[in-house]
Amino acid sequence: MTLVSSELVEGMNQLLQVLTTALQQLRVHRAKTRVWGYQRLHELLTAQSSKISDFQDALLTRLLVMDAHVDLQNVGRLRIGQTVEDILASERGLALESVQLCQRLHEMTRLDVATRVLLEKIALAEDERLQSYDQSLELIRQLGTPQFLSTRC
Repeated sequence: MTLVSSELVEGMNQLLQVLTTALQQLRVHRAKTRVWGYQRLHELLTAQSSKISDFQDALLTRLLVMDAHVDLQNVGRLRIGQTVEDILASERGLALESVQLCQRLHEMTRLDVATRVLLEKIALAEDERLQSYDQSLELIRQLGTPQFLSTRC
């Protein structure tokens, strides 16, 4: 059994909630983009969903190894986009929230190397996801939505 602070466990459960929310939101956004015929965007969201699911499993496992309380009772509010731009913006919001939580939790894991490494992996992947959304939103701003959709989705 690993001794961990209740603040770290609470934060890890918050991160678990954000990842669970992201998976549910991605599920809807993937379905929308498939229905709309945006195959490349659908494939991107599917790949991101798979990566987030893996991180969710790793975080859940880490909490169990730590003999800590696991809270999967709450899913955050889903922000379902009605346009491609809305989808990108709402997914960006959850990626940003994940990065910020990982950064805050990272400071609490000085003696717990395994948790620290996991949080670093999640933060890096979520930061890449955040940058991808930022780039796409900037392209929409520069090109306009119709041009973006015709060339990128």
